[in-house]
Amino acid sequence: TAIENALDDVRVVHARDVRSAVELCRGATWSLALLDYRLPDGTGLDVLEALREVAPGVPTVMITAEGSESVAVEAFRQGASDYVVKGPGYLTDLTNRVQALVESA
Repeated sequence: TAIENALDDVRVVHARDVRSAVELCRGATWSLALLDYRLPDGTGLDVLEALREVAPGVPTVMITAEGSESVAVEAFRQGASDYVVKGPGYLTDLTNRVQALVESA
């Protein structure tokens, strides 16, 4: 992925739904969480809420294709570190933001 290519010594793990993501949150230590807003069984906000309970200090980036101001506000209210809207060129922007968060940790 773009994130793996941009960062040295990084391991990316994917979860396809809220349930799987919550299990991953409970079972490991993470440097960063990248959450898509739309998931088959809920939203990235559901994962963010669970993550804040088990690992409150993990930097978190919410990504979405919607660009909803209310989703952005709620993500930041729940402790997201950043919010990125999918669109042309977003992968470069996302990669730069993730890199900055990982390097500042």
